[in-house]
Amino acid sequence: MISKQNTEPLPIRKSTQPLYTAVVSPSLIHNLIPPTKSIVIVEKNKSNFTATRNYSIGTTTKPKPIKQPKQPLPIRKEYCPNSNWFLSTEPENETTIVTAYFNIGSFIKGSTIKFTPDRYLKWMTSFQYLNNPLVVYVDEQKMADVFKNLRKHLMNITRIFVLDRKYMWSFGLKNRIKQIYSSESYPKFHPNTVVPEYSCAQHAKYECLQKAISKDYFSTPYFSWLDIGYFRDIVGCKKDFKIVLPDAFNKNKISFTQVREFNPNITLSSIFLKNSLWVGGGMTIASKEVAKKFIRTYKNFVEILLEQSLMNTDQQVIYAIYSEAGRALLKPTVEIQLHRSNDWFYLGFLCHRSYNKSVILPKSSAVLSYTTSTFQPSLPSYSSLFPPLPSQTSSG
Repeated sequence: MISKQNTEPLPIRKSTQPLYTAVVSPSLIHNLIPPTKSIVIVEKNKSNFTATRNYSIGTTTKPKPIKQPKQPLPIRKEYCPNSNWFLSTEPENETTIVTAYFNIGSFIKGSTIKFTPDRYLKWMTSFQYLNNPLVVYVDEQKMADVFKNLRKHLMNITRIFVLDRKYMWSFGLKNRIKQIYSSESYPKFHPNTVVPEYSCAQHAKYECLQKAISKDYFSTPYFSWLDIGYFRDIVGCKKDFKIVLPDAFNKNKISFTQVREFNPNITLSSIFLKNSLWVGGGMTIASKEVAKKFIRTYKNFVEILLEQSLMNTDQQVIYAIYSEAGRALLKPTVEIQLHRSNDWFYLGFLCHRSYNKSVILPKSSAVLSYTTSTFQPSLPSYSSLFPPLPSQTSSG
């Protein structure tokens, strides 16, 4: 039995008629409700987006879906072969991609998800199809060898470096961060405020980006940081692709995906102790000069935060920099261009372009679907290539 609701009307449609809410099959509507009422049906469609439809009772015509916003959505698990994500010609190499993998062992993310070296090995296979100039930083020779294998056909636009953590600014912060996290009163968000090495690895993004920009191995005007597992949702897609500048790109700003609302009046302690978010740190893109200015601000602000016994990940640091409290401490010389979405990987898919003409389908072809659950990696597992790794890395 469906009961009448006393709550506020749903925002999708205002009606003077009584509103009833249910999740039912449209085929059962006529048997459930008198013909003068209306209901709201919430369904899950094949692309995992929630579709909300309003059905008028007492008719046998096919219900019409409510029009969704026209804001473009990134293509993740499904590719549309005829969209502008597919190009007939190869775009120019304007952007150098920078990525890194620092082995900190296995760790829990959130409440239950376990991240392991094997998981990252699977995700990083997408880099064999990336046709941008690429600079890779790792802390183990065996991972450098893995990337050499992935990029063996693209070594002319690939540079791979093995770094010693003990000489890195980011991992040199480990003991100070560990001291903050060891306080019983400091909130525990796994792994952000639990594993000091994880926080160090997040700060290392900007250190590595700075290194790559200073060398400018491929003389490109733009640089992009890309997390090693950023394209995890299409890791089975075997199409060459490039990262290009997003539409309406502002050359005077640095681009991030906005994933949460911005509160300019939030306190620094609230950002770090409540794990507050504003932008996602998985990808950023900017001109060389803009990126250099941003990184200088970022590194200086990390030091300020440590002096106040506050730390988390790069995402909290960025939020803090641009808050009113942060601007009062250190005025940023670069502003952020926001690409707004509740999708953590939005910016990356705005910049993702495939141009392999041999796999572009005609208009009549069905949409291809790729998921990580069906992908079989072409490389052997990390554990079979190398000796087992400890659950946590003891070195800084």
